[in-house]
Amino acid sequence: MRTSRILVVVLVLALLLAVFPSAVMAAPSEGIFYSCDVSYRVRAGDTLSQIAKSNGVYTATLVNLNGIANPNRIYVGQILCLRGGSYSAAGYRYVVVAGDTLSAIARNFGYSISYLASVNHIVNPNYIVVGQVIIIPKW
Repeated sequence: MRTSRILVVVLVLALLLAVFPSAVMAAPSEGIFYSCDVSYRVRAGDTLSQIAKSNGVYTATLVNLNGIANPNRIYVGQILCLRGGSYSAAGYRYVVVAGDTLSAIARNFGYSISYLASVNHIVNPNYIVVGQVIIIPKW
């Protein structure tokens, strides 16, 4: 009896993973941008924080834009996207992925949660959904 319950649980979990793989496998805060508007080629001696500072962006933004797993590991010749998104009069278009929160998105782009919620007409800043487009206003 116990073995059959375990088998049922394992099968249900396997089915859920097969049906919803992106919800499980998507890394948090890897927002998808439609394009890269400004890029930078890494040179010898560069650090991610130094590149971010000299280009007026946050290190966390570079990490997210470029899908960097370890901010201490960039290599000479690597092309980094400094500013991403479909640039429009309104700003950048950020697509929410699994694990994102409005708080983290706001922090990464240097805005308050309430400001981003207001700009995007988000009533409940604790509720955003995968695939939702968040407008990141121009500075």
